Amino acid sequence: MQFDYNNHVINLLDTPGHEDFSEDTYRTLTAVDSALMVIDVAKV
Repeated sequence: MQFDYNNHVINLLDTPGHEDFSEDTYRTLTAVDSALMVIDVAKV
């Protein structure tokens, strides 16, 4: 998802939420300048 904010382009990138997602996360992080990690720890 991409949107403009205050003369900046913001891209939201999602990675899988499975148990061992480190490789997928690493590949995504190589494409960005900075990152914010949001973790949902709710257990149903």
